[in-house]
Amino acid sequence: MKQPLNWRPSAQILSLLGITFFSVILFSFFGIILALSFGINLDITQLENVTDASVFPLKIMQMVQSIAIFFVPPILMGTFFSTSLKKYLGLRRPVTKEILLAGLTALFAISFINGVGFINQCIDLSSWLGDVWTWMVDKEKETNHLIELMLTTDSISGLLLNVLVIAIVPAIGEELFFRGVLQQQLYKMLKNPHIAIWLTAFIFSAIHFQFLTFFARFFMGVILGYLYYWSGNLWVSIMAHFINNFAATIAFYVSGSDSSEASLNDIDFGFIMSFTVSVLITFSLLQFIYKSTKQRKASIETEQNTSLNN
Repeated sequence: MKQPLNWRPSAQILSLLGITFFSVILFSFFGIILALSFGINLDITQLENVTDASVFPLKIMQMVQSIAIFFVPPILMGTFFSTSLKKYLGLRRPVTKEILLAGLTALFAISFINGVGFINQCIDLSSWLGDVWTWMVDKEKETNHLIELMLTTDSISGLLLNVLVIAIVPAIGEELFFRGVLQQQLYKMLKNPHIAIWLTAFIFSAIHFQFLTFFARFFMGVILGYLYYWSGNLWVSIMAHFINNFAATIAFYVSGSDSSEASLNDIDFGFIMSFTVSVLITFSLLQFIYKSTKQRKASIETEQNTSLNN
């Protein structure tokens, strides 16, 4: 039986980055070859009439990119550095109660996350950052445009494909990468779970290159990080991540996008109330999950000690 590599956490993090780099290059090469072979035009950002057929290539390329960045590296890391891929990535048998609570937490956190994102968009740093801020705003608009193109559909089949591309694949892949590998290795390296969680959340948000909603994604990353740390089960954070993305996908399908610019003047009593209620319920659920997982772990430890004594 082949022995796994016994490298330091810092070396494993560098390995993760290296594998990701080569995986992106390899999959991008194959993606371009595939597009050229089938005559697929990937330059569809200027489409006037968006249809399911016209954006299908973009969705496929998005899937390929997600696999290259978020699926392949964690799987290879688990293969190289552990005898058990599932154990390395934290893919343990899910506890139904914790899975449901995680989904419920993500659902109630939506108003909190959206509220943070709205306030984030109201911040204007142009006088301080100058051209850098202009680049950040342009990058945000470009990314939002691509997302709107991908989400625009008038059919159930298109909606189901969106759920796969926007909700299911990113939820599993990004949790494998960020919580399953990066957060775990940062925890082992820094010996502090809280620094590891918050640092991973920072990287998780920054890698999306959507700076005007940076803090919304950052706090979502923090919630996901603690859900994984407390439960020790990646399926818990995957469920929360999926619910967040799924809700956004359904909301866009039902009501479309809101292209109006964010303004602090739009913050009214309804906004404050929904934000406050969301915060209170979200953190109450998080506290309940923390206590519940702590009790479960204590119970398992007691049973193990009892069996050893007997």
